[in-house]
Amino acid sequence: MEPGHGDQLKSASPVTFPEMIGPVVEGGDLTELPTENKDVSLRFDARPGGALCNGQTTEIKLATSEPLQARVLDLYGDGEALMIWGGATKVGEPSSLGEFQAVKLEGTLAAERFLVIAAKNGSDLGAYANAPVPCRIPAVDARNLHAGKGVPDAARPFTTSRSYRIMDGDDCSKFEAPAATALDGLPACW
Repeated sequence: MEPGHGDQLKSASPVTFPEMIGPVVEGGDLTELPTENKDVSLRFDARPGGALCNGQTTEIKLATSEPLQARVLDLYGDGEALMIWGGATKVGEPSSLGEFQAVKLEGTLAAERFLVIAAKNGSDLGAYANAPVPCRIPAVDARNLHAGKGVPDAARPFTTSRSYRIMDGDDCSKFEAPAATALDGLPACW
């Protein structure tokens, strides 16, 4: 039977869509960050093409193949970064990092990236080891992270990232982003 208009197709395997059919949002030159890591994975739901509406929420989960000390950083805006999660990972059970909301900052690229920095020993995380969570990463260090630099050497084998584009438009009218001033009260990481 061939599906007709309005019929539903069901599949047991995941369905993927090419990025070219995803929503068009302004882009820019972002430095590539490591995305493939057999020991660490970061997952969240997004629209086809890897986008979230401005103001839309998603749950982020972190999974590792061995016990690690991990920190998750949110790289956003024009070279800004926050440390949003830190702790020990559980093998075989993804750790929920909670729900996060996509917020586009005016005058910046419409993209947000999450970077996982992890190591077998917390002391191998350098300055990230003892920083309060959440916290704002100093500007110089944040720009280095956006440029693919600044990850402690011992953490490089366990580093990975995921990103999404932030879109607006009719499909996004039901979502409302909070004012960006919600980040103003966060302490500096160091």
